[in-house]
Amino acid sequence: VQWMRWRDRVSLDIFLVFGTLGILLILERTLRLTQIQAAWIRPLGISVLLAHPYLLMRVVAHFRRVSRTVKRAATAGLVVSLIVTWTATWPYRTRPLIAVAFLYFVWLLGYVAWAFRQGARGAGGVTHWRMQHAALGASLMAFVFILAVLTAMLPVSRAATAALILLAALGAALNYYFAFAPPTWMRRLWQSSELYGFLSDRPVAGVPSSRQDVLNRLCSFAVSAVGATGGAAA
Repeated sequence: VQWMRWRDRVSLDIFLVFGTLGILLILERTLRLTQIQAAWIRPLGISVLLAHPYLLMRVVAHFRRVSRTVKRAATAGLVVSLIVTWTATWPYRTRPLIAVAFLYFVWLLGYVAWAFRQGARGAGGVTHWRMQHAALGASLMAFVFILAVLTAMLPVSRAATAALILLAALGAALNYYFAFAPPTWMRRLWQSSELYGFLSDRPVAGVPSSRQDVLNRLCSFAVSAVGATGGAAA
């Protein structure tokens, strides 16, 4: 809805991150209800999952510079992962290539989580908390993937990790929700902390504040509270 409303690159990239997952979920449920057997749905689902960190990296590129080396490594890792997913014959599906796909996913999600965390440190208000939740969501998503792979390799641990995987997946989903579509009450809570910071801010003892100083501080706190790029008082 945001992308259809604004038609900007940021909304488009966020839509690609979560819209692909949503469309896949609807497609899977539709096939299950109609009892249609589709051999391609499993590799398609794995492909969408493998593209998740790459699409998140595109979102990161809107607020901080992503080096060419990272972009090229991410693209190469995604291509190798898709080849491994859609082919079942040697030499396209070997243990080294499967290891590359695994490392690509974990490494890129780790990079995305780090980038969001760094962005949160330099921001305040709504932007700070949204990036914090985005970082935690990416971290939990990597944890889910690692657990799923370990469970597939060690079937004995399946029962022990099933509940943990579900909890981590739920945590990732909630944190992504708070990061990219926070409800109004949560945004107001984040903004209230910035408002409190402005009201409790005191000038240096013995130095009177001019009207210009107060307005400058007001603009600074307001910009931080709502995550704006600039502000003015009139």
